[in-house]
Amino acid sequence: MKTIHLFAPGPIGGAEKVVSSGVNELVRQACDTELWIIREARNPRWAEEFTKLLDAAVKTRFFESSGALDFSLIQKLRAALGEHQLLHTHAFKAAFYGHAVKSSTTKHVHTHHGQTAHTLKVRLYERIELYVMKRADQVHAVSTAMEKDLRAKGVRHLELVENPLVMQASKIRTPRPVGSSFLYVGRLSHEKGVDVLLKALQLTQKDFTCSLTIVGDGSERKNLEALAQSLDLKETTFLGFQTSVTDFFQQADALVMPSRREGLPLTLIEALCSGLPVIASRVGGIPDFVTSGKNGLLCEPDDPAALAQQLGAFLKDRERISLEARPHMERLTERFSLEAWTKRTLALYKSVLSHS
Repeated sequence: MKTIHLFAPGPIGGAEKVVSSGVNELVRQACDTELWIIREARNPRWAEEFTKLLDAAVKTRFFESSGALDFSLIQKLRAALGEHQLLHTHAFKAAFYGHAVKSSTTKHVHTHHGQTAHTLKVRLYERIELYVMKRADQVHAVSTAMEKDLRAKGVRHLELVENPLVMQASKIRTPRPVGSSFLYVGRLSHEKGVDVLLKALQLTQKDFTCSLTIVGDGSERKNLEALAQSLDLKETTFLGFQTSVTDFFQQADALVMPSRREGLPLTLIEALCSGLPVIASRVGGIPDFVTSGKNGLLCEPDDPAALAQQLGAFLKDRERISLEARPHMERLTERFSLEAWTKRTLALYKSVLSHS
């Protein structure tokens, strides 16, 4: 059973980490797997950075893309794919090309990594992805909330495949003095809601002394830095993209995820498996794993006042919440292991191939 994975990477984020780690593990398990990478002419560095996440044993092929709709790319992919039985696409761009090039004998599996919908162009791409998912042979949703949403939109052949824990070394947080340091890790884009966090932090700092470390980069970074300055948030630090976040988990009191939309964030899994409490929006797969007052706190999205209230509630009760976040780490680490992800994925491959 040879599987072709097709992906058009962007700036390193959750989807990039899941695809690279998943393919790495499939190859380690001696699965016949190739990774085909669509390299964007306008941003070739994205593909180059992505390949740094791959093991040397992973077989890769690059396909150049010169625009939003590249007919020459369709021809090249169709010729390369031939009669391969199993094509696994990831995210909206690969979904489109995969659907366009697969033969009648090819089984098309697609992983939906979530929606951003922050521009008209992206919303159009996501409509195309939905069209493709309704026609795919199998669709992998990364959270129960995503599965429910896609089913309501008419997507069939749905399977739940939760994102794996992909940190190379998941450190268990050691006991530390009570502090007041919040952490954000992720892409700096509209759907992640970092502007909401900054406004909430300003409200929180009227009653508490606390700091915020922001790890990540993206299209909104300059706007967010300007917002932090205008709000006089002197204890807020932007560190840009970092290859490893485990040390930041050790230094923080809580991870904050103010997202407007989510699937199942990798950072959420990494934080919970490290015993770090999470203060987050009640969106996507987050409420499946964060229980308010236990291993973190939840609030409604896009509401700075509601988030500020939860930041304050955590600071008042942080020692108890931090202690309660620790007991479930082992169970979660096993649940989200790469081995569990690989076993589930291979079983689904066999299932889809068994249906003519």
